[in-house]
Amino acid sequence: MRKQAGELDSASRCLAIEAAAARVRYEVLSMRVGDDLLRVVAVMFRELLHTGTQRSWCNIMLIDEEGDRVIH
Repeated sequence: MRKQAGELDSASRCLAIEAAAARVRYEVLSMRVGDDLLRVVAVMFRELLHTGTQRSWCNIMLIDEEGDRVIH
């Protein structure tokens, strides 16, 4: 019985993480202007907190693929 409960908890957590990723993905895909990135970051931070991630920060790197460089 404990094993089944553990498996159910694990499956539930996986579903919660997938749902959180889908909400962040939706925000990314709906971006139209640079300022929309603020909304994406806010949603990402909220979802990280709701999924129980033990981090208090997030780092986003912007990459210029044509110039093969990281933009600071």
